[in-house]
Amino acid sequence: MTELPGLYSTTRQWRHLRGRRLALDEPPRSPEQIRLAAWLELLYWWRVAFAACAGDFGPRGGYTSAKLIAEPARIWILLEHGEKHAERARALERAIELLPEEADSFRLGLDLHRTAAEMPPMRLVEVLPVLAQLSHRIVAILSHLAVANGLTEARLVGTRDELTPTWIEAPAPHPDARALCDWRGIVSSHHGDEWFVQTDWEATDPAAIHRATMLQDGGGYYALRSGPLFVFPGPTWERTRRRGIESTFSDPVTFALAAGHETAFFPNHPGFCLNDVTRRALAERRAWLQRPTQETTIADLLLAARAALIRESFAAGAPLIPVTLAATARLLAERSTAARAVSEAALEQLRGHTADAGTTAALRAVVTALPGLEPQ
Repeated sequence: MTELPGLYSTTRQWRHLRGRRLALDEPPRSPEQIRLAAWLELLYWWRVAFAACAGDFGPRGGYTSAKLIAEPARIWILLEHGEKHAERARALERAIELLPEEADSFRLGLDLHRTAAEMPPMRLVEVLPVLAQLSHRIVAILSHLAVANGLTEARLVGTRDELTPTWIEAPAPHPDARALCDWRGIVSSHHGDEWFVQTDWEATDPAAIHRATMLQDGGGYYALRSGPLFVFPGPTWERTRRRGIESTFSDPVTFALAAGHETAFFPNHPGFCLNDVTRRALAERRAWLQRPTQETTIADLLLAARAALIRESFAAGAPLIPVTLAATARLLAERSTAARAVSEAALEQLRGHTADAGTTAALRAVVTALPGLEPQ
């Protein structure tokens, strides 16, 4: 309900099974909530496309291909014209009327939809360019609306740091790798330094998406650029959770790092704004630290520290984002002499894939003393 709230409503497709019928009326969504739902819906269908490129749909391939045209069409129609169309066929017919220059693409979607019972094969070579083109239109609308209330600048720290893999079997990051510090990385990742490599492969090529998926190792992603989007394919549903595609409004840090910049600009839009990102990150990390049965690693503690440090800097009016664990450790070390000794020891052990109980306990004491991470 939070990651895929539904384009029009959350309960529209719920079915009554038994017992007394309950009213499922939802309060009207605000314009901001509609945009967030539209973005999450688009992200979901790209994740479906990744799975399709891996050949996961068998006889449902043609029907899935139809959805990959009809669903972004519905998203665009809602954002651009405010119309809701429950039936995919009607959405495609309406898209032909509203966007005649793309009529051939929508007719392909209609053909695939109408012949779904005959189980036609997947048509990804034809469908992916349509998904990409409609995504560009959707992102153009969302980008314009997301920045309407201005931007918040954040300084990026550690952009030239060496990345620190946090598991022994992980191969070294690619020589051209940059830190991956998106929403998921800041809020909920437990993999230490993750990274991405920007490729020149076409995001509309199923073979290129499959290649990017197969090359993933450890914390690395091979990103494809599609106009205003970065595309992050993954081999599993979990690997693309809240990360399959990114735009400048959803992930300004990645776009800044890809361009070699040391500042990122967050839109002041609910859900995407730095205030919401940091508030959610602090809540997630605090809850993780307070789970009684959870074994906490040095990487987990540094990731929690990063959330607290970002939030603290934002509250002070000078936002900064340490994009690596090394940068986080350096900022933590600046707080006191004791914190310096513990942070340096913890980072050294992390790089050597070792950890002793004393260092971990000392680091935990330093981290849980940060504003927002104190035990409750």
